[in-house]
Amino acid sequence: MSLRALTYRPLKASTEIRLVTLKRDKSSGALFCQLESARLGKRFLRRRPKYVALSYTWGSPENTHMLRCGYHQRDNTYVQIPTNLYDAMLRISDNPDLHTYRFWMDSICINQGDMRERADQVGMMREIYRDACFVTVWLGELDDELTKACSLLLGLDRLCREEAYDDVMDAIFKTFEQEDWKMCVRFFRNPWFTRVWVFQEFVVARDVFFLHGNWMVHWKTMLNIVVSLLRFGNPVVWDKEASRSGEQLGIMVSFRLLTESDEHDEYDFNPQKTLAFVVDQCRLLNSTDPRDRLFALHGLSIDGHARKSEIDYALSVEQVYTNFARHEVLHRKQLHFLCCATLEGNYGLPSWVPDWTYRPPEGRHLSTAVFEVRSNDAPRDINCRISPDGATLCVTGIIFSGIASIGPIYIAPHNLPYTTDAFEIDFKRILEWYRTNFAIAQEAPEPYPNGQSLIEAFVRCQVLDDIANVSSPGPGSKMKKCSVGDGIRALGRFGLRDGYEKGDLDSYGKGTDTGSEVYQNKLKKSHRFCRTENGYFGWVPHATLATDLVARIYSANTQFVLRAGEQPGTYRIVGECYLQGVPVGVGVFASDIGGEIALV
Repeated sequence: MSLRALTYRPLKASTEIRLVTLKRDKSSGALFCQLESARLGKRFLRRRPKYVALSYTWGSPENTHMLRCGYHQRDNTYVQIPTNLYDAMLRISDNPDLHTYRFWMDSICINQGDMRERADQVGMMREIYRDACFVTVWLGELDDELTKACSLLLGLDRLCREEAYDDVMDAIFKTFEQEDWKMCVRFFRNPWFTRVWVFQEFVVARDVFFLHGNWMVHWKTMLNIVVSLLRFGNPVVWDKEASRSGEQLGIMVSFRLLTESDEHDEYDFNPQKTLAFVVDQCRLLNSTDPRDRLFALHGLSIDGHARKSEIDYALSVEQVYTNFARHEVLHRKQLHFLCCATLEGNYGLPSWVPDWTYRPPEGRHLSTAVFEVRSNDAPRDINCRISPDGATLCVTGIIFSGIASIGPIYIAPHNLPYTTDAFEIDFKRILEWYRTNFAIAQEAPEPYPNGQSLIEAFVRCQVLDDIANVSSPGPGSKMKKCSVGDGIRALGRFGLRDGYEKGDLDSYGKGTDTGSEVYQNKLKKSHRFCRTENGYFGWVPHATLATDLVARIYSANTQFVLRAGEQPGTYRIVGECYLQGVPVGVGVFASDIGGEIALV
């Protein structure tokens, strides 16, 4: 039978979508999909179509399959689809719980050759996945090892739900070998967990089921499995890819719980749901098209609806990223996105325009408050401007200090062998790194600029001032509090007796073993420790040089490291930083006189 490429019928309205019904040829068993149109939106509540949305990864563009598809069963037309999607359709058509549903599948239901339709449908993604009866996540076919991994994971979940902690640990040590853990971790190396498009698809869905071969589980079971793995699993076998998957799934669940609290209605204002925040949270996710790092997440943000016009595949990556930054400055009147900016990147953008394809080696932000909107964040007018050529952002701020000394970079290990020697080697690496930082701090004059002793300022800086007045009360405490005394006690555990003796133990207290362990777990190891020329301690990006400067930009929720530009009076953003005892905002000190800073 001769087939010709399918000619799509244009969608007639902005709320219209296509749906697919899967059918099997009675004689040959060959798969056929039939297309139809349907309307979404509140106007069509009584006639809202019942369908299931599929979430999957496309895979390699070379790995495709020709599928017979048309508007009528007799049509001899075809579409070219990813092989991974074809595998999913075969499984769905054989699944008694799924095959009776109509489906929405982006590869088929969107005319991929029509850029305007593609952009319009991308702008509707939140509604498409939200209005589906449920979302089916396709993780691909199973091999023997993954089949065993699924069985082990379900067994681990069952153990954790039915047994006490000690019984679980005893059972795990008796039944789980090193290779078993590695098989379980391989499950989370599935590319679905690291694709940017699936984030929104999972978060806004009414309900979610994971389908892996013929293995099908509810999303809450999947969450329990991840929690159990992280709680009881062998941490050594988690490599970067699997660890990233676990971290991103946790973020996805957090967003999903926020969405459920909004009862699938329009979001109330929450600064943590701005597009800048959402995109930043998904920084570790992958996308074939760099523009999709923004386009795929519009539906999850408070300002996404107003920014639908920005979804335009006719624009270059540079134009899309620059337009995003301009919108933040000129329309949202916010500079919080600057915490994502850096002079390093892949597209030669101005340093104040975040390159969302760049993954900072430091990982997450120094502060969780970088996107918060503060009620006292004066002035209301952020008092900045963009040059006519779009290359320079002029902001108000103050150059605070130069950098006197910078500590080394700590690189966390992965895939260590599960041996005592390996852990001792890593501990020695941490110890050497910490001692170097302490030596840099001891070069500063006493007292610290804000009146604290150097030892207190150093202890507070190591955990970003996350210090309470009391310690955790004892073993098993869930309070997770640590005091300055706990930090000084930790110095002694690290062998820094000089630092331990300098601490005024009568003032700070001797601390507790539990509080000291809490303190050690909070130690900041992602950035480089530094001492500024005016005596402050802080944390700076890996790329910081001794010739760089520390600045405060008004209306931004963090400090920045700047580097002088080629033109006099211009600066490039190296990245965000933290200074102990220096608040962010406007007019922090009485001597502050803000001036214009030109960022290029």
